[in-house]
Amino acid sequence: MYILDAKHLLPGDIIFTRDKWNPTSIGIRAASWSRFSHAILYVDAYSYIDSDMEGVHANNPQYKLFPSANDVAVKRYKEPISEGSLNKICDYARSEICKRYSVPSTFGSVIWFVSGELKTVDRQFCSRLVAMSYAAAGINLVRNPLRCTPNRVFRSADLVAVPDACREASQAELALAARHGTSIVTKQEEITNKLLADIRAATNSQVETISDMVELVISKPETDAKVLSILNDSGYLFMWMEMRQRFPEWYDAEVYAQSVPAELQREIADALHKSILDSLRRHRHNNAILLEAFSHHQRKTIAVLQQLEITLYELDQERLAVVEQFRSNVGAK
Repeated sequence: MYILDAKHLLPGDIIFTRDKWNPTSIGIRAASWSRFSHAILYVDAYSYIDSDMEGVHANNPQYKLFPSANDVAVKRYKEPISEGSLNKICDYARSEICKRYSVPSTFGSVIWFVSGELKTVDRQFCSRLVAMSYAAAGINLVRNPLRCTPNRVFRSADLVAVPDACREASQAELALAARHGTSIVTKQEEITNKLLADIRAATNSQVETISDMVELVISKPETDAKVLSILNDSGYLFMWMEMRQRFPEWYDAEVYAQSVPAELQREIADALHKSILDSLRRHRHNNAILLEAFSHHQRKTIAVLQQLEITLYELDQERLAVVEQFRSNVGAK
């Protein structure tokens, strides 16, 4: 089995994959004369964002295995990207998390182009998400970000191949992937998707993301109590509890030392460091936006979400303390 090598990846890299025997993958590859059927945006250490049949979501490439090295390739923008532009690319992709998948647009983009301006869309598919994320930073990888296939992104003249991006997985990595899997991520996606679907049904709205939910209660104050009730009952506000219980190694140095294979402890801690710093930046930013929104619109839904951002920020501080200990190569005794 093969795995992406985090040592050779940078935020903003685009990962192209195929599921060799999957009918949908076969159809997209055949229709677009492409080796790959899926495009994924790598946003930071051990984190990527993509859009599949379940919608837009984040996941960990550390747990994504490939039967063959030919099933994956990575490309990078040909010029260095400034930190500000990189933040715009990755933040746009994150803002799309939870949006539903667009099946017609995917296959329509294989066959034809429609000229249009970059704008917010109600649905996403993989290559559109990648292209629009770059367009948010003023970088046009393709002629029309709204209508593009994985192959069109892959063949963009602005991208170059990243060598050694994939390698054979070690036994320790195979064991780590088997132990973690994606079950908790899948559960979080299900909770979030159900939350948004319930709000759409209860309010007759087109809410697709958490940001849309905030905009809804601001524009329609009469929905605040109903949205808050659905939010409280959904389990969304407490997903972090299960994450902390299931993966205590990320919050406790002693457990980290016992759970993570010794040969990976320093490497993973180094890779996670920037990721956690970036997560802290996002939670500060989100908290500031929600605080400002609440100062003008006293909605209980906004207050609850703002408190969640504070909690997530504090949890990231715990994670930061763990990785900093192992980056210094001290470890728990």
